[in-house]
Amino acid sequence: MIPEAGTSIACFVAYQQSGAYSKTPERYGTGHPEGLIALEPAKSGVAFGKLVPLLIGVILDLLRSSKPDPFGYKASETGSSL
Repeated sequence: MIPEAGTSIACFVAYQQSGAYSKTPERYGTGHPEGLIALEPAKSGVAFGKLVPLLIGVILDLLRSSKPDPFGYKASETGSSL
């Protein structure tokens, strides 16, 4: 697997589709605002997709444990031993 390949691929596809459906495709590659703006929603969409495995892992971890503890401490580790 290539790390961070999702963002690159999403940006390439968004730029290509933006140029394909633009009224002025000849202006692409010259800093045309439509081409630059098309990349931002693609990057944002990938960021939310990366959170899904994290959320699934947290939910499964809570379901597996007998006492759900968000900080992961056991009762014997948190108390002071006097």
